[in-house]
Amino acid sequence: IILPDEEIKAASWYQQALNDKNMVKVGFYDRNVTASRKAHMLTIVAGLSPGIDVDRDNVVEMAALFVSSQTGNLIKEYNKEKLLGVTMLLNPDGTPVFDVNDGMRFFIPEIISGGETELHHKLDGKNYVYVISEEPVTGLLAVSVVDSELLTRDFTRIAAVIVAVTVVLFGLFYLFSSYFLKNIIDPIHNTVEGMRLVEEGRLDVHVVPVGQAELRVMIHSFNRMTRRLKQLMQENEEEQQKKHEAEIRALQSQINPHFLVNSLNSIRFIAQVSRYEAIARMAEALIKILSCSFRSNVGFYTLDEELEVLDGFIYLMKIRYSDGFEIEYEIGEGCGSCMVPRLILQPIVENSIVHGFSGQEEELGKITVKARLEDQYLYITVRDNGKGMTEEEIRRLLSNETAENEDYVSIGVTNVNTRLVLNYGDECTLQIRSEVGRYTETVLRIPAAGRD
Repeated sequence: IILPDEEIKAASWYQQALNDKNMVKVGFYDRNVTASRKAHMLTIVAGLSPGIDVDRDNVVEMAALFVSSQTGNLIKEYNKEKLLGVTMLLNPDGTPVFDVNDGMRFFIPEIISGGETELHHKLDGKNYVYVISEEPVTGLLAVSVVDSELLTRDFTRIAAVIVAVTVVLFGLFYLFSSYFLKNIIDPIHNTVEGMRLVEEGRLDVHVVPVGQAELRVMIHSFNRMTRRLKQLMQENEEEQQKKHEAEIRALQSQINPHFLVNSLNSIRFIAQVSRYEAIARMAEALIKILSCSFRSNVGFYTLDEELEVLDGFIYLMKIRYSDGFEIEYEIGEGCGSCMVPRLILQPIVENSIVHGFSGQEEELGKITVKARLEDQYLYITVRDNGKGMTEEEIRRLLSNETAENEDYVSIGVTNVNTRLVLNYGDECTLQIRSEVGRYTETVLRIPAAGRD
């Protein structure tokens, strides 16, 4: 040991060991304390002053062990790298131990008093980061200081590159989105909107062909489809109109309605003059039925008017079938003013008379006609106590099969069902319930509407 005795005895570790007998105290020197010429050595000394219980003769004042370490050299090499910052060693009281430069001495009191393992400080416009590690046995502090700018320089560059790449990607995404919307999404949206308008019945829709070639082909096909659909509907409408006109002309060619009505009026007049009241009433009833049938410009009238025509028909049928049946009416309040398609009850009642009561000689036939209002609908029920029908007969009666294979009465019931659907769509129903040998019941449901 080449240190003078005075310097050794004045060291803090020496004084602490003297004051605290039989306890090891540790000290540090930032230079070589031996005859060796090695530079940047860190010397660690452990000293113990024996007490009277150990050294009864009080011969030994201090026993010390000096150990030279290469740690200092490692710290010196470490501090040469600016990116790694500066590392220094301090005693617990803040006194420098190794490699503390003058610029760092200014912060030593703050480091010691802060009590934090990490802190930030600003010096000469630069931000510094401190990291403090404490050796638990000796209390030695290892302080690493690094310039924040050097520490984050590479991260800043990477962040700048990331920001630049992000901006470029967003720009490309914007361009792609604009192109995508203009050439793909917008044409598809316009086509869907055109389909919606066609669904609503507007066949004059024309979608402008834009966008990708495949989309333009699809739009052209859609436009051709709408034009063809419109053309077909017009042709169908014209065909139906011509067919209807032809049917009317055929009927008119078979019989002149005015001539027939006038002839019946003449018969009724002669019968009244000759006091043949039965013939006069028959002619009057027939006139009502024919007048209603030939009134082509009137499709609806009130239920009361329909029942008035039905009374005339019942009168004629009672004469034909020798009063073999009777009819009752149960018309609810407000039902008589409801509008109904003309001649919808006569075919149903006729079906009850002709088919329901055929072959039924012992029991008097009975027909009940009821009408009621419920939930904004008019319900009309026609029930007879005739021989009834099977499920197959009911199915055929309501289907178009009867139009070619059955008689006039069956055609009339089918016609009623068809006219109800044409006038009301899904809002109307015609149901037939029957039990063979007991009854047949026909129920009509149509929207309740007044003359307005």
